[in-house]
Amino acid sequence: MAIDFPDTTGTNPATGSTWATGDTYTDAGTSYQYSLNSTSPVLWSGVGIGGSDASYLRLDATNAPLTGVLTTDSGIRPTTDNVTDLGTSSLRWANIYTGDLHLKNDRGDWTMIEEDDALTLRNNDTGKVFNIMMQERV
Repeated sequence: MAIDFPDTTGTNPATGSTWATGDTYTDAGTSYQYSLNSTSPVLWSGVGIGGSDASYLRLDATNAPLTGVLTTDSGIRPTTDNVTDLGTSSLRWANIYTGDLHLKNDRGDWTMIEEDDALTLRNNDTGKVFNIMMQERV
């Protein structure tokens, strides 16, 4: 379940004034209440999904870009399957550090596995494993 935070660039409907630090918001879907800790970037905190205290960062086109490192102790997920990109054709990520790499779309479902001495591909639909043939460059 996603939390649908309000657009803080407009007027807070509860107060009739511009959104300000300290304003609160109650999510209609969960009845959880959140406090606005910052308006730039927009940062909400409160008891959230699962009933645990957490902070929620709203990112949208109205906010200045974030700088620094984003550290999380849980996953980062899109709200809809297979419609959101990570980067663009002109703004790419430099490196991806991952365990096994899982690739899935409407044409296939594969996992790239790093073995001790080789890379393999597992077809997750059939269970078959294939070696990737590599030759050392000299």
